[in-house]
Amino acid sequence: MRCYRISLIFLGIISAIAIGFAAEGQEIGSFIKQLQNEEEIVEIRRKAAHALGQIGDPASITVLVKSLQDERGEVRAAAASALVRIGSPTVPELIRSLNSKDAVVRSTAAYALGRIGEPNAIPALVQALNDQRWEVRQNAASALGKIDQSSQTVVFALIQALSDKHTNVRIWAASMLGQIGAPAEAAIPGLAHVLNHQQVTLRGTAAKALGQIGVPTQTAIAALMNALNDASPWVRANAAYALAQVDNSKHDMAVRVLTEVLRCKMAGVRLYAARALAAMDGISRPRFHRDAKQPTVIKLARTQ
Repeated sequence: MRCYRISLIFLGIISAIAIGFAAEGQEIGSFIKQLQNEEEIVEIRRKAAHALGQIGDPASITVLVKSLQDERGEVRAAAASALVRIGSPTVPELIRSLNSKDAVVRSTAAYALGRIGEPNAIPALVQALNDQRWEVRQNAASALGKIDQSSQTVVFALIQALSDKHTNVRIWAASMLGQIGAPAEAAIPGLAHVLNHQQVTLRGTAAKALGQIGVPTQTAIAALMNALNDASPWVRANAAYALAQVDNSKHDMAVRVLTEVLRCKMAGVRLYAARALAAMDGISRPRFHRDAKQPTVIKLARTQ
């Protein structure tokens, strides 16, 4: 009798699991139909994509990838997030999507691959750096910097992207090289060259990247020293902080430049200089109190 009861309990559990799987299968089908129905209101389709991502069944990958072409940005964003949530099983389809005729699909696929972080996507993303559309190239550069920061294939691809004809791509390439750090030492000459570019954001990003890489080569030090005289206070602040990171002997010089930048009219630039000083050492902190124009700077000085 006892064995009989145990068998009944076991069968009940198995039945419940089977019913659960069946219900989930029905849910997936329902969400897929909602997502595919272009006459459905946008919010329902967005939520359907979100739900498919939470369920995580690979059966929904094809329809989610197709939704990257949707005319509504909310649906495209939800589909991309769902694919990222599902993760590695989506990578082959996303790699194929990098060859889509639709530039939005290619760009979103590159973005999603970066979020997933699958090393197998590196060759396809390197190829995407040659895409005709700068948005695709920008997302490919960003993705490469997030996937494998020890890969010299990635480093050299991003170095090439520093010469891209579109400034945004060059900015992202410089930023990713900085995030990679010391393994991106080979990028120093390229970043030093970019410090002479006419675009302020690119120059500032390149200076910051040299500091993040942190290798004290003569090329890096000379480029950063020269950037201390840049017309932009933001570039000067980035160069000063980077110089202190690269060469400790330039610490006092960096402090002087950053202290001067605290007089800049732009609050955001003053705040950046204050944070840089706070990150360097305690000697610099009292200088923040002279900047009465920006309460955030004073608060930062007291809390660092």
